[in-house]
Amino acid sequence: MLFEFLYLSLASFLFGITQKIADDHHDEGMYLFKHSDIVFGILWGAFGFFLISYSPILQAAYFGPLLYWIYRGKIDCKQHIIAAFLMFLGVIYSFEYLSSSLLPSLWIFLGYAVFDAIKKHTTKHRWVFKRHIHFHIIYLGYAFAVGSFYGYSPLVFALLGIYIGGKFDEKNRKEIIKINPQTIKPKGKK
Repeated sequence: MLFEFLYLSLASFLFGITQKIADDHHDEGMYLFKHSDIVFGILWGAFGFFLISYSPILQAAYFGPLLYWIYRGKIDCKQHIIAAFLMFLGVIYSFEYLSSSLLPSLWIFLGYAVFDAIKKHTTKHRWVFKRHIHFHIIYLGYAFAVGSFYGYSPLVFALLGIYIGGKFDEKNRKEIIKINPQTIKPKGKK
């Protein structure tokens, strides 16, 4: 049981860190090595494939956000397409889980959509979104509904991976700026 928790937590952490690095290749102009954007898209998708195909609880925990990313048009570059494709392959590979994970996946998707609508129409509670508390609300509710800590732990370790990946990006950004300050565009500008 402890071993299972440790390797699933590690896989969730690696999912988060590869997601952040793949995103930063597209959003921030990160460049680590030739085709690193594709490599990190594949790694992100491979961890997603593994987690989605591991159990119905994890399938819903990762498939729900994937549906939301598609709904919001966030699959907008090759590394996102690769990762989404591999995650969908995970759903197909573990198709027998779909009968029990589809409804929870849709509830998680709906939670994301509702909080997205709230975020668009309020300035009063921005701190909830800035600190990702809305994600915790969604996944704590999901974990309670399914009666398993595995409904919540993927979020914690994925967010930790995203945080660490962001620190890696900051270091990489400083190194790129030293080499060529013109390669980095200021945050918020397209």
